[in-house]
Amino acid sequence: MKNLLKRVRARSSERREDGVSSARVGTERARASGEDGAILILAFVYLVAVGLVITMLSTWVTNDLNNSTHFTSANSTTLAATDMTEVAIQYVRYHPLISSSQPVGVESSPPVACWGGDSITAIPVINGVQVAVWCTTVWNPLSYVTRDVTLDACPINVSATQCQGSNVLLEVEVRFDDYPPAPARSAPIQDLCSVWCGSGMTIVSWDWGSSASGSVTGVAASMTFTNEPSDTSAGASTQASVTVLDSSGSPVAGDTVTLVQQSGPSSGSPSVPGISAPTSTLTAVTDTSGVANFTNIVPQLTGNYTVTAVDGTATATSTSFAVSTRKSVISVTSTAPTNATVGGAKYSPVTATATTGDVVAITSATPTVCTIASSAVTFVGVGTCTLDFNDPATGNPNYSAAVQVTQSFPVGGLTATKVAIALSTTTPTASATTNTTITLTLENAVGATVNSSGTTTVVLSDIGSGYFSASNGATGAPSLDVSFANGVSTATAYFGDQNTGSNTVSAINGTTNWGTANLTVQGGAASQVAISPSTTSPGVSAVTNTTLSFQLEDKWGNPTVSSGTTTLALSDSDNGFFATSNGTVGTSTLNVTFLDSTGTATAYFGNKNSGSDVVTAKNGAGVWATSALTLVAGTATTVQITLSPTPPPKSNSTNTTVTLQLLDQFGNHATTSGVSLTLSNSANGFFATKSGTTVLGGATSTLTLTTNASGVATGYFGDGVVQSDTITATGPSFAVATPPFTV
Repeated sequence: MKNLLKRVRARSSERREDGVSSARVGTERARASGEDGAILILAFVYLVAVGLVITMLSTWVTNDLNNSTHFTSANSTTLAATDMTEVAIQYVRYHPLISSSQPVGVESSPPVACWGGDSITAIPVINGVQVAVWCTTVWNPLSYVTRDVTLDACPINVSATQCQGSNVLLEVEVRFDDYPPAPARSAPIQDLCSVWCGSGMTIVSWDWGSSASGSVTGVAASMTFTNEPSDTSAGASTQASVTVLDSSGSPVAGDTVTLVQQSGPSSGSPSVPGISAPTSTLTAVTDTSGVANFTNIVPQLTGNYTVTAVDGTATATSTSFAVSTRKSVISVTSTAPTNATVGGAKYSPVTATATTGDVVAITSATPTVCTIASSAVTFVGVGTCTLDFNDPATGNPNYSAAVQVTQSFPVGGLTATKVAIALSTTTPTASATTNTTITLTLENAVGATVNSSGTTTVVLSDIGSGYFSASNGATGAPSLDVSFANGVSTATAYFGDQNTGSNTVSAINGTTNWGTANLTVQGGAASQVAISPSTTSPGVSAVTNTTLSFQLEDKWGNPTVSSGTTTLALSDSDNGFFATSNGTVGTSTLNVTFLDSTGTATAYFGNKNSGSDVVTAKNGAGVWATSALTLVAGTATTVQITLSPTPPPKSNSTNTTVTLQLLDQFGNHATTSGVSLTLSNSANGFFATKSGTTVLGGATSTLTLTTNASGVATGYFGDGVVQSDTITATGPSFAVATPPFTV
């Protein structure tokens, strides 16, 4: 068919060239006023002629291929490619799509749209197909008066750069003669033509596709099973895959493949759902690799099967696969009761299904506990009720008997064996009186409510410090007897606790625990605060160095949270200071704020003075907490010298006590022991470790002393001459002198 179309195109081209050549003589001037219209008429005639030829060929080929769907599609594509190429030829004839000289043999790059626009979506649909045409041009105005244009037609989903080789539907080469104005008709044109474009036109070639073998691409020619159906059981699924190729061996994508049963058992219902011959089918569409996947082939009857895949004239038949009997499976679809009681509500309806579709037989395996009639179970005794479910699959050759399924559950009596405890709240607030309602309900072994037979008594107790009462708002007691009169199933009591935390309430019948309930007691209203310093003996400091952690408490000392905003004012008994961050100089007072539902806060403290100290937190005028601290002096940096009496009286023996006290950088008594201090004086005085010591008795002009655990050292001084004097104490890194005095 392609060779025939090519010959038809060539002959049409020759006729068109002859017509154009004969029209050239004496028509140049006429073209200025009307040749465009004449050429368009010729183009229309040409299109009609070509369309008739293509129609005849299409009819012949269609009949030859028995009106196959694939030929209809190919014929539509051929017509669309022809018509769009004709449009492109006429457009580029009068509108050269080049802007510069192109050497002979070199095409313009990239190809350009030559159908009269650039928008792919604007291309008309012809016979249900959209085809784009791309042009490349060879033109050298210095040596030629012609343009050689190659037009490539492709489906619109093929890009301009890919529209070549095997992707091309139709490739046409056209030579246009662009004559200059008279009288210089034979002179070469130095510029692109305007009025005189396309004075002559010759179709050099008209080629369909890229293969000269005549093969039809994109049409199913062969098919193979690449995944055969597997052996399975009746009602279960199996899978299959087929690969579809065209005559050139390329995958055919987007084709619908039909799967039918070729051989196997048959019955009144389809033996393979969707593919039972002769009317029912399964279909799948080939992917880009030409593969159609059938994922749910479900044969219903036992036996050996084959299936056939069909795509046009291409077919493939699978190898035989076996379908065996399927075991029936029973599913219980009703839920067993959780509180079945003798004489109580029936279990109805009891339901179950079987994969065979048969009615499942339900019987009681424990008739002394439960009986069944008309899908309703009646409870006649205490114990475990067991129901049996069976489906023998009688009369169904595709299924074997199901495994028996059972359903078991306990059945309780009418006697109470436990009590359910329900609390009005599981998070009560700490209280000095009962504030939580306890509802007690008698139950049997399976949790069904039962009435008391006679008088039933349980004793309420608590693992913590809770208390109980028969009325609310009472102080209560650690335990409470609760009685259920004959025929009564519920009773009420009340609970309270001053302490927060997890708690458990228990109901005891004799020595048996009949029930428990858990609760968590929350703190009450904030009325005080606990202050926890990071240390109770901080060192003296010029900046804050101690963390103060605050926890709001209720009046029973339980941790609690603020209701709204709570503000506490901090103060100190001995010139301490506070800040909201550590290492800060701070201020003598500070407000600490607890936001709503917040129970903790942090502040920082410091003090330069050593010794006992007290931090106080007030809410308004009320003191909510105090915290005692003992400030520890820092490292000794100097010494304090004290003389007693002052001034020393004249004496030939030591008679004045010299007391040395180590001091830190803030003047606090430094309690460093073992520090050596040496005493000396500026005159002729003398020192000894005892009072009343003379020079002859061992007194010396200097004396070395060692501090005790309080950072104190003591010596004695004497001077037998009335004179001015000073005493100096020299330590490891300091020397301190007294003010001058006169003996």
